[in-house]
Amino acid sequence: MGICGDHGPLDLHSSCIRSAWSAFLPAALVFTLCFFSIPVPRPARRLVAFLGTPFKPFLSLPEAEALNLQALGKDHGSDNEDTHVLLERPIPVSRWRTIVFVLVGTAQCLCWVAIASYCLYKGPSYVWGGIFSFLVAISWIYTVIRPIAHPTATPPYDLFVLYLILFATAVFQLGGVIFDRSVFGIPFPSSLAIVGLVGNLVSVFILLCVTVTMPMGYPSSSVNPKHIGHSISPEDYTTLWGWITFRWIDPLIRLGKHTTLHEKDVWNLSPTMQSRPIFAKFSSIHRSTLLRRIVAANSFDLIFDFVLTLASVIFNYAGPFFLKHILEAIERENSSKESRARAYVYAFLALVCSLLKAQADAQHLWLGRRASIWLRLEIMAAIYDKALKRKDFSGIVSKDQKEGGKSSSSNGTGKAQTKAQKKAEKDKAAKADDPKAGADVGKIVNLMAGDASRLARTVSTVHIIYAAPFEILIASTFLYQLLGLSAFAGFVVLLVAWPLNSFLMRRGVRIQKGLLSARDKRMGVLNELIGAIKFIKFFAWEERWIGRALDAREVEMKWMIKARVNSVVFNLLWSCAPVLVSIIAFFTYVMTGHQLTISTAFTAITLFNMVKSPLNVIPAWMVQILQTGVALKRISVYLEEDEVTEQVSSLKKSNPDRYHAGIEDEGLGLDNATFKWNEVTETGANAKGKRKDSPSTAATSSDDASTIAEDDSSDESANERGTRAFMLKDVSVVFPEGELTVVTGPTASGKTALLMAVLGEMTLVNGRIIMSKEPSRVDEHGLMHCISYAAQTPWLCHQSIKENILVLAGHHFAWQYGSFPF
Repeated sequence: MGICGDHGPLDLHSSCIRSAWSAFLPAALVFTLCFFSIPVPRPARRLVAFLGTPFKPFLSLPEAEALNLQALGKDHGSDNEDTHVLLERPIPVSRWRTIVFVLVGTAQCLCWVAIASYCLYKGPSYVWGGIFSFLVAISWIYTVIRPIAHPTATPPYDLFVLYLILFATAVFQLGGVIFDRSVFGIPFPSSLAIVGLVGNLVSVFILLCVTVTMPMGYPSSSVNPKHIGHSISPEDYTTLWGWITFRWIDPLIRLGKHTTLHEKDVWNLSPTMQSRPIFAKFSSIHRSTLLRRIVAANSFDLIFDFVLTLASVIFNYAGPFFLKHILEAIERENSSKESRARAYVYAFLALVCSLLKAQADAQHLWLGRRASIWLRLEIMAAIYDKALKRKDFSGIVSKDQKEGGKSSSSNGTGKAQTKAQKKAEKDKAAKADDPKAGADVGKIVNLMAGDASRLARTVSTVHIIYAAPFEILIASTFLYQLLGLSAFAGFVVLLVAWPLNSFLMRRGVRIQKGLLSARDKRMGVLNELIGAIKFIKFFAWEERWIGRALDAREVEMKWMIKARVNSVVFNLLWSCAPVLVSIIAFFTYVMTGHQLTISTAFTAITLFNMVKSPLNVIPAWMVQILQTGVALKRISVYLEEDEVTEQVSSLKKSNPDRYHAGIEDEGLGLDNATFKWNEVTETGANAKGKRKDSPSTAATSSDDASTIAEDDSSDESANERGTRAFMLKDVSVVFPEGELTVVTGPTASGKTALLMAVLGEMTLVNGRIIMSKEPSRVDEHGLMHCISYAAQTPWLCHQSIKENILVLAGHHFAWQYGSFPF
């Protein structure tokens, strides 16, 4: 005999079973919370911290404001070295809320203890009723101790979840009494018991109302509370109810409904959505690959997006489940009063599940969109930051292009080719469009505009791939209960279509690589055309350059046509597959001698319509993920390119005050230095072994540089040795301070190369660069101790000549070094 006699745990007709569930659910939550509040032993703290890291938010509001303050301090030359200083944030704890929590919890605890004592006093048959009441009292004791031990001004989420469970159990208890009275004619309990059930429901509802009116955050000392909702976004300071219902955005929607929105009407972005703190936090995350960095930075949003997506799927498929039971209850000719009452209960539960699904969808979509925005900001800022620190590879002709020019002339001579040669050429063609180092301006623009956006779109819609397998599993289970093995007869269509699907996916990836490569080349041609438009007009080269641009566009269009044709065939295949699945399943069910009833037919049709979407999504998302992998690899290859040394780039100095130039580094010049133009280094047959050596080490150490040069020269072929690259050898020069230095010489004699070498933009083979840069040092004119360079291509603002010369220096202008190529 069990706790409640012969009644099972799901026999909700029994008041004992309802009481047991109402006691065990909140007590289990309380015991779980108490267990996780136990201090972790010292040996296990590191493991617990490691396991808990993915569940921590990527960027909190106090941290974002602190990072903004730290960056502003650096911009204004602040000497504050504390990187973890948080803004002063007064958080007043509301006493009246604490009093309400404690008083209501104490009253509830005393009432349940009294009920438990009365049940134990009445006799052995009421022992379990007393135990259930004691468990409920223990749950209410937690609601009393928690606000006193850890008072918070923001919503206590543990209490909020506990109140939700207590509210659900209160509705469950009172609804069970009403159902028993209306269906089975069981009389109501005593008036005191009814008052207790209603009072329990009302008191928990009041506590929930108090909890949801608590603000999610409080403004720091740098935020004027009067500006919240006017110029400052109320997103971070709204109440829990406003967060659940997204009510904080309502004023902006109402304003846009009645008038045209202007820039001043829209709030400033939350600090947690601004690029500076997001990139600062992302830069502090170090992982072996870019994918791991992205996952580590957005793990909180991705995990809860996954959990809420699964919850949404469960609530979504609860609709057909309750629909089947409703139809079964009303399709009978002589339906009883109990079956009609059950139909009403199922309809109410379906409504509750729809509301819960809407809330789960709203929250997981918001988390997914936030992760998408964060990822886009992280990647675009990382690309831009890399562009300021990477070596310049513009103008470099790739090795594949050189070999391609040679092979094109030699292929016409011999017609017969061996199988090995054909296979080698096929593999080479397949890898021709793989991402390579040495990006030009066009590729950088495409990385920021195209590849970063593709990654962001994938993250914002990744919940689809979360939900699709789970939806298919639930729908298949329900269909099996409805149609038996006939439900799986239609899935034979999927097995037949899989080989074609695999071929289309592989072809789609190849097309995507070719399209992105062609787009990079087209953007490179356009950037070159726009940059040299004056000279093109002078030399009347318009037709030739228009032809180059159209040729590049024609190649890109060919790849786009291939991609569109592949997409049309792919969509046609998987648009027809779900329809064929349902048709074959119904046909098999009828032909095996079964009869379709109303409840079976309508429920199965609903399930087939619901499973149609995930069946279409999975194949399309396989292609989407593969294309996203191509974009991720392109960005990763770009971010792994060689960088200039710390001496050259002030951005690479983690601590500007750490570097102090010695006496030998004072001034600007070269000391017995040899330079060559930057080269994209590749090792291995597939360029997998990208140079793992630190670029700073290779450039600062003359021994290492010479070793690398010898290794590179040893790998050269005999033909490559004949073609010697341009080099500046054994250059020693120091530019005098306070004087104008003029470098003269014929065309292509190396004047610009000398200036680029002094700036550190060429590869240092041996020797050293004399360069003293200290951005933290500011002279009496407000100028930093840095090096500026005016290139031959002018960068002019739409201002006066004087303002273009002074730029941001105001009326103070001082010469220190001057170098001009003629």
